[in-house]
Amino acid sequence: MEIDNYFVTYTHDGSDTFQDSIIFSLSDGTDSLTGQVFNFTINPALILRRNDTLKVVEGESAIIDNALLLAAYPGTAAEDIIFTLNSYSGYLPLHGTLQNNGVDLGASDTFTQADINAGYLTYIHDGTEDTTDTFYYFSVSNGTTQISYNIFNISIIPVNDLPIVTTNTSITLDQESTATIKEANLAATDVDTENDSLVFTVTSLPVNG
Repeated sequence: MEIDNYFVTYTHDGSDTFQDSIIFSLSDGTDSLTGQVFNFTINPALILRRNDTLKVVEGESAIIDNALLLAAYPGTAAEDIIFTLNSYSGYLPLHGTLQNNGVDLGASDTFTQADINAGYLTYIHDGTEDTTDTFYYFSVSNGTTQISYNIFNISIIPVNDLPIVTTNTSITLDQESTATIKEANLAATDVDTENDSLVFTVTSLPVNG
């Protein structure tokens, strides 16, 4: 029998409802007992209802709003739901900075659901070429209940960075002689491109040579 073998389960949908029920009938193969009610009582719980990936363009900033990060507990105001970053700084974002209303957040710092709702929580990418970032193992509390070991993911949308001229040293040579432009005189780099694929194009020719 399914009930005897623990096969029949009920999973609440996370809504702010605290009563539920099923109506069932019971049969012995010959006669049926109908209209039976089985009730469920749901205890309120602190729930992280949304924890979705933030998308941010490389080198820019983006707001972590309540469409991405949302915790709730019935009857608890948003300002009383507190998020706490992990005490180990290595679990903070490695390729950017979290800010709450313009103030940098560090290990063990806090912000509230009200801050998130107001659009105060911001991630600022540092412009590096990494395409993902994370803050690990933050906790959420309403003062009596806490949920821990949450992970928030950040996806960085790469952009094609401009190449950089790293060396531009003029050459001195004798009149009517020839000089070779070497890497020690002119060099460039690009974080998105291999050096062998960088192309120098002369847009204005010398006047006297």
